[in-house]
Amino acid sequence: MAGYRSQTGFFDGLMPIVRWFMPPVYAVARCWYAWCRPSRSTAAVAVWHENRILLVSHSYKDGYSLSGGGMRHHEEPECGAVRELFEETGIAIEPVALRFVDVSTRVSRYGERTTYLFEVRIFGDAPQIRTNGWETTAGMFVDAREAFVLGQLVDLRRYIEESLAREAARIVQPKFLS
Repeated sequence: MAGYRSQTGFFDGLMPIVRWFMPPVYAVARCWYAWCRPSRSTAAVAVWHENRILLVSHSYKDGYSLSGGGMRHHEEPECGAVRELFEETGIAIEPVALRFVDVSTRVSRYGERTTYLFEVRIFGDAPQIRTNGWETTAGMFVDAREAFVLGQLVDLRRYIEESLAREAARIVQPKFLS
């Protein structure tokens, strides 16, 4: 599994300190969400290259997930997805390249969260991944079946399972000439 780490830069010496602070800041944010129970919207992007999907590792939580995060006030879901993808991986795409997959709303002890899920297929060479080093610490394209095992979130596993089933159905279905 080849992964990509953040690019070197001026603040590399500070990254261990910033990464050390991320988990406690994340814990405080979760407490605030549990107390205030706000409504919020997030956007996520599944980036596919061949039969591999892009997963990112965040400094403040365990496991791998899709690139994505909170949307700004009055931000369109497509624009939020594109912005988050660029901020976390350095991959720039146009909103029209996205294909809408799903929207789900969950109510938990942390409030109401609406998540917009998009996907994009990249053809040709795989894009270079440049994580920012403080929020996302690694990004990699992994085989979809391996991603199913690595993905700890139920929604991510369900999405990958459905994508694999759609791909299998597309391959098996015969094409008829008219």
